[in-house]
Amino acid sequence: MGKQPDDERSEARRQRGELLTRISHWLDVPLSVLAFIMLGLLVLELAADLGSPWARRVEQAQTAIWAIFAAAFAFELLLAPSKLEYLKKNWLTAISVLLPALRVVRLFRVARALRGLRLVRIVTGLNRGTRALGNIVRRGRFGYVLLLTLLVTVTSAAGAYYFERTEPGANILTPGDAFWWAATLVTTMNSPFETITFEGRVIGLLLRVFALAISGYLTAIIAVYLLGGKGPAEPTQPDPTELRQLCDEIARLERLIERRLPEPRTDDVARTSGGRPSGPSSSGSDQLS
Repeated sequence: MGKQPDDERSEARRQRGELLTRISHWLDVPLSVLAFIMLGLLVLELAADLGSPWARRVEQAQTAIWAIFAAAFAFELLLAPSKLEYLKKNWLTAISVLLPALRVVRLFRVARALRGLRLVRIVTGLNRGTRALGNIVRRGRFGYVLLLTLLVTVTSAAGAYYFERTEPGANILTPGDAFWWAATLVTTMNSPFETITFEGRVIGLLLRVFALAISGYLTAIIAVYLLGGKGPAEPTQPDPTELRQLCDEIARLERLIERRLPEPRTDDVARTSGGRPSGPSSSGSDQLS
C-alpha cells in the first residue's frame, strides 16, 4: 500500500511528459515561422538605418513575438516533469525569453551593458533560428547545411556592421563590407576587413568555429564523392528471374550431393528398421526350434 502514492506520481509524471511532447510537436511549425520572422526583424534592426516610426514598429513586432515565445516557454516549463532538466536542456531559450525583460537597463544608459545584451540577443536569436531550420529541413542534408550557412553569415554580418560602423578606425563601414567579411570567414579565406570591437571579435571567433565545422563537413562530402561512396541503399524488391535461377541452382546442388553420397548398406537399413538380419544361421535355429 505504501508504494501506491509513488506509482501514482510516476504515472502522473509520465503523462505530463507525453503531453509536453505532443504540445511541443504541435507548436514546432508556428514557433519556427515566428523564429524566422524574429531573426529577420533583428537583422533589419541591426543592419538598416531605420527611422523613428519604422524602428518603433519593428520593436513592437519583436515584443509581440517575444510575448508568444514567453507564453509557450512558460507553459512547457509548467508541464515539464522535471523543471531543472527542462531548464538545462533549454537554457539558451530561457535567456532569450529573459532578455527583453532586461530592457530596464536602458534607463541607466549603461552603454557597455546594452552592447553586451545586444550581442547575447544575436546569439540567442541565431540559436532559435537554427532550431527552427532543423524543424523544417532535415538535419545533416546538404540543403540544411547550405541554408544554415547563409543564415549564420547574414546574421553575423548584421551584428558586425552594428558594432563596427560607428567605431573610430573601423574598416567595416557598410553592410556590403560586413557581408564580405562574414563570407570570407565562413569560406576560410583571407579578408581585407577585420573587427576591432570586443563584440565584433566575439562574433568573428564564433564564425571561425562554425567555418571549421562546415569545412570538415564539405571535406567529407567531397571525399565520399571522389571515392565513389554511396549513401545507405534503399530496400528493393527481389528480381523474380534471379530468384528463380537461385532456386534452380540450389536444386542442382541437392541432386549432385545425393549422387555423391554412398548408398546405405542392407545391415544398416535392417538395424535402422528394427528387423533381424536374414541368413543361414537364423533359418537353422528356426528348424531346431
